[in-house]
Amino acid sequence: MQAAMPGMGSMILILVAILLLFGGKKIPELMKGLGKGMKEFKDASGSDAKPERKKTLMTSLPTKQTKNNTTTMLQTYADVRKAISSGDTVMSILEGYLDAIKQNEHLNAFLEVFEESAKNQAQIVDEKIKNGTAGKLVGMVIGIKDNLCYANHKVSAASKILEGFESLYTATAVERLINEDAIIIGRLNCDEFAMGSSNENSAFGSVLNPVNNKMVPGGSSGGSATAVAANLCTVALGSDTGGSIRQPASFTGTFGLKPTYGRISRYGLIAYASSFDQIGPFTNSIDDAALLLEVMA
Repeated sequence: MQAAMPGMGSMILILVAILLLFGGKKIPELMKGLGKGMKEFKDASGSDAKPERKKTLMTSLPTKQTKNNTTTMLQTYADVRKAISSGDTVMSILEGYLDAIKQNEHLNAFLEVFEESAKNQAQIVDEKIKNGTAGKLVGMVIGIKDNLCYANHKVSAASKILEGFESLYTATAVERLINEDAIIIGRLNCDEFAMGSSNENSAFGSVLNPVNNKMVPGGSSGGSATAVAANLCTVALGSDTGGSIRQPASFTGTFGLKPTYGRISRYGLIAYASSFDQIGPFTNSIDDAALLLEVMA
């Protein structure tokens, strides 16, 4: 068995003892020996070793085609606001995201796209912009995890047990976003009944990580994380019981927030463990996470 290496504190105490024992006559020789000893210590411990940096496999984010036929990247809500200020309509922004979803169906992030209702809402919001009455989330396109209720839309918690069920009401968190003129674009894949940490346990197939398709996106809110990371919507909602927002956010390079319990209403969230469940956002910026928390809370 290899003997344990002495710590830095122990080495200093040994040096002081030697100096006291020999006096000041041989200090240069002792310091030279100490330097050699320190080098051997560092080589043995690997403390100065520089680990190799692993290359991150990033895929290019989808883009949208604007009315001026120029390609614009919409990764954050600030980008969306800038596009609207430049003359783009909410409808054109929505259509850009719809195209991106079709181009990335292999990721299996969306279980259903609410194309008709989303376009209807986009028309309403465009009129509000003209009238100067649009809310603070105007043009924000949001995907919701498939355990959040949205009136007259299907919700299944990624389970065939609830396949075909339509919600009778809208979750409070979702309703508050809609009231500020956000657009709900569809429901996102997740582990069945939010029980899982890899998004391989959905009844409708696994979700792929857009950073590296050979890797899982984490779970249970893997569809939400993938949708934001792949730029299929501006932001997304997930739920977190024991890490189901924070872990997939870390797997996909997005921002995930689990709010303090009670900060956001759980009304309309299909429960996993009611005393731990929390609704929270996935975003591509801290500012967007703060804005969503402010509106939903």
